[in-house]
Amino acid sequence: TSYTLDTLPHEHQLHILATLPQIILITCGEIFCSITSLEFAYTYAPTSMKSVCQSLYLLSDAFGNIIAMIFTKVTNRDLYQFFMWAGIEIGAALIMLLITQQVIGPLEKFKLETLVGTARPDNAKTMDGEQRKN
Repeated sequence: TSYTLDTLPHEHQLHILATLPQIILITCGEIFCSITSLEFAYTYAPTSMKSVCQSLYLLSDAFGNIIAMIFTKVTNRDLYQFFMWAGIEIGAALIMLLITQQVIGPLEKFKLETLVGTARPDNAKTMDGEQRKN
């Protein structure tokens, strides 16, 4: 039977507040991703590349939204969409785990050598331009 909004039985209707947990979870995920990319851009990137790193993050976010629109149009059943998105998320998480394992060591070494100052001579200037005190 085909239902319209006016003829949908009361027991099949969903209150708008039932979507609140999903909205909160998605918002938290977006915040965590945004903070991580900002921290990466402003910690590891040179001063001249900080805006480029942030723009690349926003560009990848835009491409992700375009892919989401395409995949949503391709699959027309909710159950298929659920499993498709779950598979994509698990695959992306595994790829990020592999990338992180390869990248985190060299990045931490770079951070210690250039930002903390373990490889700088005693007369080197700090990041804010002041002379380092012994």
